Amino acid sequence: MAKRKVSPRSAAPGSASPSRNDPSRPERMTGRAARRPPRVQKAGGRHATRKPMLSAGANRSSREDLLRSRVEDELDAARKKVENDILAEKPPDGNIDISGCYNKAAQILGDYVTLDLQHSADIIGVMNNIREYDRDKKKKRPLNILLQAEPGSGKSYLIEHLAEKMSAPEVKEVVFNMTTMGQVDDLAGALESVRNLKVKGKLPLLFLDEFDCNERNYSILLPLMWDGGLQVGQRQLEVGKLVIVLAGSQKNIVGAMELSKAMRTEAPGGETKLVDLMSRINGGVLVIPGLDDVGDTERGTAAYRNRRVDKVCISVSLLLRRFECVEEVPWALLKFISRTKFRYGVRSIHNLIDLIPLEIKNLRKLQIQDLKKLPLGDTADLKGSHLAHHIICDDGPTEVVNLWRKVRRVNNKLVRIKEEPKKPMSPVDALVRFLWEEK
Repeated sequence: MAKRKVSPRSAAPGSASPSRNDPSRPERMTGRAARRPPRVQKAGGRHATRKPMLSAGANRSSREDLLRSRVEDELDAARKKVENDILAEKPPDGNIDISGCYNKAAQILGDYVTLDLQHSADIIGVMNNIREYDRDKKKKRPLNILLQAEPGSGKSYLIEHLAEKMSAPEVKEVVFNMTTMGQVDDLAGALESVRNLKVKGKLPLLFLDEFDCNERNYSILLPLMWDGGLQVGQRQLEVGKLVIVLAGSQKNIVGAMELSKAMRTEAPGGETKLVDLMSRINGGVLVIPGLDDVGDTERGTAAYRNRRVDKVCISVSLLLRRFECVEEVPWALLKFISRTKFRYGVRSIHNLIDLIPLEIKNLRKLQIQDLKKLPLGDTADLKGSHLAHHIICDDGPTEVVNLWRKVRRVNNKLVRIKEEPKKPMSPVDALVRFLWEEK
């Protein structure tokens, strides 16, 4: 009969096999133990796991704070570069490249670009509220969000890209402009679209633009924002769980929001219905700051704001949409836009850029001579064009024309707005990378 082989663990006492308590004995680990991080000795004999800052076991809030800090640093560095390269009185020497800054501005919501720290944080906060609302299956009432912005500032554009960005949950927007509503029945089509999205397993986002165009809208929206239902004629349309975004431009909205938090018996000034409506905002408030807002706080602080930087980024976005192949544009054009006050924000900047003729296909460099057809040559041209409706200048059209003449003197300075395409990797480099990744 074959002798039974004795393993080191079952070896007889006094044998040469290392004991379990022998520090020189290598510890055998399998399964989860093999993947467990090394342990270090703490005072008192207790063990603790040594964790890197971004390990899976690290505190979640600490990781989020660290990532948020990194994002803020990147946005701040990009903002400072645009300030130095475009907003300064004179362009810097050498080549100007803000393509990386534009990419940073687009990292949160794609073509809805911003380098404003507070605005970015507000957008991320609203997106987090929507995700938490979707995960909480016990919440059946609507999540109501207030969006306030000046006319033409891109409210619908923001909501469109917010819905596109959110894939978990999959959010789909339904847009209804309340200036077109003559009676309650006009809302039926939008609510039916919401119900169809729910059947398909989507989380509907009902975007009610210009809800504050008529005070009678307030009482209509009250039951919808509370129960998720609306009486339309003889039908009771129930939609239940959904996200409602009320978008308005009236300045009394902010005051009504403060009144709803003031805990007074009655709201002064006949704002009772509006205050009641604001009390149902449970998903956050999102404000699109004006494009000429410049903070009074010290540069470099968290509260510092310079929305003229965003005005440059928005201009880049619109130029890339109009000229798909363009890579460089005149510094004078971006400088003029940053210094000009536009009546309807993004919409007015869009109007200006659309006046640049599309005469050259596959245009890669937009030169200052390509802008000669802009109605900025003299005051008669400006006053005779529809661009005059989109620009605000207390000193009149002469000041606008003089500004354009001043900046266009820098006629040989181009700004790169699109990153240069990366050169294809050579076969040798590709092989080296492949072998390195295999290791």
